Order: sequence, then C-alpha cells, then structure tokens
Amino acid sequence: MRFVGYAAALVLGFVTGVAAIAVHRTLPGLLLGVGTALFVIWTLRMWSPRSGAAFAVGWLVPLLFGVAGRGEGDYVVASDVHGWLLIASGFLVLVAGLVWGRAPLPSDRSRSAGA
Repeated sequence: MRFVGYAAALVLGFVTGVAAIAVHRTLPGLLLGVGTALFVIWTLRMWSPRSGAAFAVGWLVPLLFGVAGRGEGDYVVASDVHGWLLIASGFLVLVAGLVWGRAPLPSDRSRSAGA
C-alpha cells in the first residue's frame, strides 16, 4: 500500500511540474506553480512523510526535460529571468521535499516510555 502512495505522489508531482512549466512565463504563474508544489509537499508529510520526496522528484522530472531542450534546438524553459527563477525554484522544491519528506524522529517521551 505504501508503494501506491509513493507512486501517486510521483505522478501528482509530475503533473504539477508540467503545470508549473506551462505558467512560469508570468510572475503570478511562477508563484502559483512553485507555491502549489511547496504546499502539496508540506501537506503530504501529514499523511505519508516520505511521499514529499517522491512528489519533489516527480516535479523535477519535467523541469529537467524542459531545460534539456528538444531535438530542433529550442527550449521549453528559456534562459531569461523567469526561466532562471523556475530553475532556482526546482532546487527549493527538491530541498523542501527532502527536508519535509523525511520520517519524523521519535520524541523523548516515546523513547523513555519503553525503557
């Protein structure tokens, strides 16, 4: 069952990443795309802590393909201010997915209760 949750988070991240690339040409669109990704990662940690990392990886896959370019020589993510902000936001989403996606540490109460 855990695998299904990770796979769903990965697919949701992919779809959200494609949407973020589609709207990143304006500042409100960029903020919407990145803000949605960060909100979803933060929300996922309540249900399944490690799903945030899967979501972040799914969000980065379309960004990597968008930056890599196409066979014709054109790019989906241009080398302008909005494109560089989207790339920097990808780093932010990755860090948030790794930090918020780790399993919570046991509290001191639960460690002392078992001893």
